[in-house]
Formats: sequence, C-alpha cells, structure tokens
Amino acid sequence: MNLGAIRFFSKDAKEIKRPDLTAHVEASSIYGDKPKEHLTACFLGGSQIHTKKEIAPSLTVSFKSPAHVSKLVVANRGSEWGVRSMFLCVEAYAGEKLLCRWENNNAERRKQCFVNLAEGITQILGKDHDPRHTSPETVNLQLRKGLAEVISSGKARQGNIDWAQAIAVLDFYNSDYQLQDEDLTIIAHYILYLMGDTSILGTSQLAPFSRVLRSKDVIRKVMQRLNEIAPQYRTNEQNFIISKHQINNSVLHSRRELFLNGLDQVIQQLREWNLRGLLCYGSLLGAVRENDFIAHDDDVDVLYVDHSTTRAEAERGSHALEQRFRAAGYSSWRPSGSLNFNVSKDGVSVDLFPCWFEGDQIQVMMEKFQYRPIQTNLVLPPGEVELCGRKYPAPADPAGFLAERYGENWKKPDQFYEWPWQLED
Repeated sequence: MNLGAIRFFSKDAKEIKRPDLTAHVEASSIYGDKPKEHLTACFLGGSQIHTKKEIAPSLTVSFKSPAHVSKLVVANRGSEWGVRSMFLCVEAYAGEKLLCRWENNNAERRKQCFVNLAEGITQILGKDHDPRHTSPETVNLQLRKGLAEVISSGKARQGNIDWAQAIAVLDFYNSDYQLQDEDLTIIAHYILYLMGDTSILGTSQLAPFSRVLRSKDVIRKVMQRLNEIAPQYRTNEQNFIISKHQINNSVLHSRRELFLNGLDQVIQQLREWNLRGLLCYGSLLGAVRENDFIAHDDDVDVLYVDHSTTRAEAERGSHALEQRFRAAGYSSWRPSGSLNFNVSKDGVSVDLFPCWFEGDQIQVMMEKFQYRPIQTNLVLPPGEVELCGRKYPAPADPAGFLAERYGENWKKPDQFYEWPWQLED
C-alpha cells in the first residue's frame, strides 16, 4: 500500500487539516522498517505512506475528539497494479461501534455501477440499446458497445454517464484481457475526460491500464482512435501525440516559433550570466536528425556548464540558478530531489540540466535520469547545430553525445524509448 492522498472534508465541504484531527496514526507495517515517528510525520505532512508488501495492509487513524467528516478521499498510487485501488476499504468507528464501511469494489457496488451505466446508455441512445436486454453472457460486451456508441455519436457529455465509474468496472486491469475495438474508443475518450479543459495529460496517468496497453501497436491504435473522436468534443485541436512524458497536440510543432524564441532567450540569459548553454537530449536529437523539434517531444532541453567539480557544487549552483531565473521573471518547477529543473515564461517551457567535471571526464545526466561520467571532449569545447533554420550551441560531438545517451540506433525515431512501463514489443 502506498497512499498518496488522504483528505478529510467537513460538512461545509472544506478540507480539514490533519493535525487538527489526529491524535494517533498506526500502520500494519512501514516500508524500510522506519520508526513510527516517520509514519506520523508523513501523515501529518501529507507525504506518501508506504507499507511493506503484505496481505491486507492497513492504516489506522485515531481522532483527538469526535468530528463531522462528510467526505474522505483516499488514493493509492497509480501503477500497473490497478487492483491496489480497486480493493481499498474504509471503516469508521465510534469507540468499538462500526459506523460505516466503504469497499471500493464489491459485488453489490459493481452491480449498481452496471445499472447506472446501462441507464445512462439508454437515456442517450434509446431503449433498444439497453444492454440489460441481453443474455448474462453478453451483457458486459453489450455494455462496452453501448458506451463506445455513445462516444462515437458525440453524445458522451449529454447524459449522466459517470466515465470514471465506467473505467472502474470495466476489466482494464486484467493482464489476460485482449482489448476490443469498442475498448479503444472507451479508453481514448477517457483520455479526453482526464484532460478536462486542457490539451495535455501525463502519460504516467495511463499506467493503471499498462496491463492492456502493453504493446506499441495497441497504444498507437488508442491514439488513432483518440484523434478520430476528438473533433466531436473539441475545436481547433491538432492531432494528439504521445511520448514517454505526456499526451499533447504536438505543441512544439504547432507553436514552433514561440518555442524557438523562448529557447533563444534562455540561451542568451545563460550567456549574460557567463554560463554555457548547450542544446541536448531530445532537442539535440531533433536538430541533428530532422533540423526540427521531434513531433512527439514536449519540451526543450538545455545542458549548462558552470564549471562545478563536485555533485554538491553542481547542486548548489542549480538551486542558485533557479532563483536567478525566478528573479528574471520566469516560473520554475523542480522534480523532488532532482538536480535538473524547469523554467517557463510566456508559455515556453525549458528543462535545464547541470553537469560537473570529474578528472578528464564530465558527469552528465544519462539513462533513467541518472548521472554518469562521459568523455569531456564529447561536450566541450562547444559545437553548433541548426534547429529549424537557427544556429544553436551544442556539444562538441553531437553524434557522439547522442550515441552515448541513446545508443547506436539513435538515428532511428522511437517515440516509445524509455517508456514508463514495460512493453511487449
């Protein structure tokens, strides 16, 4: 169990702060055999609560005094093991008396979900499409076909269908299940549902479906279906593409000039601070291979050289540089515990990666966000590449740098490189 969210809400729908409620927290186990104080600190601070691998792990929270809680949100982490969330159970007690019990997945609730979905389909398509008017053996198939027909008709937002509920009761977590044509439509629409009013979705949010989205071919089919149905629910959208990071509408191509201008500004800003900024990773790959941004890429990558000689020095410099960009009017974001950070301004996002010297080598972020040493002459003195007709500073040996990072097949486009979950092909 790895609980990423536990939120309490009062009767007026306001979130209750955990320290105001909690007297005691206890778990069936703590991952890494950490002390109980660690568990309490994680709970009160809103950090993830991670138990050992065990049957029916549990977390017990005792209140200081009785409290009116109208709503409780509990979320287990997203992963290929979607069943982790399916079988969450919450019980509330007053002393020894059980007040209520909620099981995320039981027979009665699944039955009611099917009824709700069937009624939603019938409301939109008519009684002739009620999946309950079929044999028990085919009711699940007819339900899926009904949902897919609602989506394809462009009427998915007209009725009372709870699309999150639909995903919850359909068997997309089963590694033995083979996706059918109607399933492609349902998952494609669910991507739009998760996007909300935006045009971006983190690819990791699809990880709970990794057992059925287990091949490049299946993922391509889902994306094709997404682009087929999207015009019925959105206007002025370019084709959606998927990368290891996110699904978007090819933002680097649709807003090419904006991103090039933003990249120019970041490179110039680094130069004014006596730092060398070099095009790297996906941006360098696109420049060398296509003289353009990679269609499925979603950000701009810049390696900067500040002549640090230790990781600690590079880390201090990274945080100081982030603050300088903030002072210059940029917003920033840094993954937890990372040396690299992201700056954005006027809708342009640039990832900045530090490095440091180590003897005759230089430590650079490589596979799986890990640093390792490479030969300095691959990086310095700076070279130059062309991107979309503009000249940019680059590693001394762009081809050598790319081969070191992506392997000898770097010239062959692969949007599934370093995919968030294991693919069969």
